[in-house]
This record gives sequence, C-alpha cells and structure tokens, in this order.
Amino acid sequence: PKTAPAGKQPSASGNSNIRVRMYRVGFGDFFLLTVPGKNGPAHILIDCGVHAGNIGSMDDCVQDMMKVTSNRLELVILTHYHADHMSGFASNYDDFANFEVGAVWITNRLDPGDAKASKFMAQISSVAQQLMMQLAVRGDPAALEAHHKVENALGVTSEDGGGGSNAKALRLLQSGFKNKPPVYYYQGGDTPDLPDELKGMITAELLGPSPKDSDGE
Repeated sequence: PKTAPAGKQPSASGNSNIRVRMYRVGFGDFFLLTVPGKNGPAHILIDCGVHAGNIGSMDDCVQDMMKVTSNRLELVILTHYHADHMSGFASNYDDFANFEVGAVWITNRLDPGDAKASKFMAQISSVAQQLMMQLAVRGDPAALEAHHKVENALGVTSEDGGGGSNAKALRLLQSGFKNKPPVYYYQGGDTPDLPDELKGMITAELLGPSPKDSDGE
C-alpha cells in the first residue's frame, strides 16, 4: 500500500491504498477496512457493537460509514456472539437494511444448519438467563460486574442506546441486508470464499474459532 506523507491520513481514494478505520463507540469493536477492489476501493466491515462504556456515538458512526461506503459493503464479518461486537447491527437495523453486501461471514458457532452448534448456543443462553436472575438480587461489585458480562452475552443492556438484542443483530446479518447476500459460517482453517470484487485482490486466512470437533468446543 502507499504510504501517506507525515501528518496526512491516507484517503483510500486510490485503488492501491489500504485504510483501517476504528470507530470510537466506547467498549466495543467497529472496524471498517478499505482495500483494493477490482473496480476501485472496496469496504469490509468487521463487527459493529458496544456494551459497557457506551459513549452514545454509535448512530453518528454508522451514519459516517454509510457516507464513506455509499451503502455498499463487499464483506461483513461477525467474529462472535457478544453485544460489544454486534449490538450496532440491532440498534441501527433500519440503516443496515439499506446496505448492499457482497457476502457475510459468521462464526460457525452460529450456524443454524448445524444441530450441535444450535444446541450449544441454546445451552449458553439458558445458563446466562439463570445467572441474570440470580445476580439481579445482589448489589455487590462482583455481582454487578458479572451481571454486565451476562448482559453482553445475551445482548441485553440497561444503558440507554445500548443496542438491542444479539438475536435481532443476527437476524440482520443472516437475512436483513437489502440484496440478501450469501452467508457463510466458518471455523479456523477453512478456506473462505471471497466476494467477486475482492477475488485476486486480497487473500484471507481464518485463524479461529477452533473446529467444533476439537477440544475447543
């Protein structure tokens, strides 16, 4: 990639530029990568969420991303099922519903066609719900911290503008984008299928999550 002169931020307007934009939303991840595409700069979104420490900037950040990308993302990636990585897809569902997307990559732990993965997620949700009820009657610092962690796992928050539910965010990723792009569920070691716009322009290697049939399950 080209190197910008000192003190200047690369614009990613040329086809050889690469830019990584990390949106400031609080405790959460929201990364927009601009990379060379066959027809010019192409955009990849990795996660979009905030949980604890929400600074109320999610809406402004999503609006900025819409402007930068002209509502076109070649690839959307969800790394895992926590609110700090996906709540923005729920809180700004209607905005994202206007996006055209080349492809969606999601962790294999969320594959609805995999009975083992679905059972595992149901077990996690059940345990989290039970913990939330037990922690609700306590007010000590350790319980409050644990309560926040459970909220993050379920996508439930008491903070204003906290982003809605993980389930709603997942619905968007699976079927809510404007053009209904293909959705792939991957694990570490898989060879991912890049959208046509990115094939031959970049390469991708998946390091995680671990295969479901390993001790990592």
